[in-house]
Amino acid sequence: MPPLTVDDPSAVEGSPAKVLVLGWGSTYGPIGAGVRRVRKAGYHVAQVHLRHLNPFPRDLGDILARYDKILIPEMNLGQLAMLVRARYLVDAVGYNHVRGLPLKAAELAEAIGNLVADAEGIEVDLSAATADATSGSGTGGENR
Repeated sequence: MPPLTVDDPSAVEGSPAKVLVLGWGSTYGPIGAGVRRVRKAGYHVAQVHLRHLNPFPRDLGDILARYDKILIPEMNLGQLAMLVRARYLVDAVGYNHVRGLPLKAAELAEAIGNLVADAEGIEVDLSAATADATSGSGTGGENR
């Protein structure tokens, strides 16, 4: 199994993100859209998406250890978060929705922003990025 690819542009700039968003399955699109909104507002956040859950990728533990906060959005009751907490002993924060509807990028961006604020001890304002997305100048494919 190939190593995971972490999308963390701020690491290249020399100041890696403190928050990692970890996803799998159908959360790929909403996570990408939510992360883009937070980055567009000027905040640092990393993301990684799992393709296989069993076995977990060999480098997952090392990746998780690099971040202060880990958010795991799921469209269920938090099974992945439970597995990650148990296996790697990290305080992963679950963002769980069981509504029969897809996750919304704006809601997910708000949850990511709250975690960034907590991790960095700052106030996070996503209003500019949200205004751009709803006015049609955001990247395509983002659900509102």
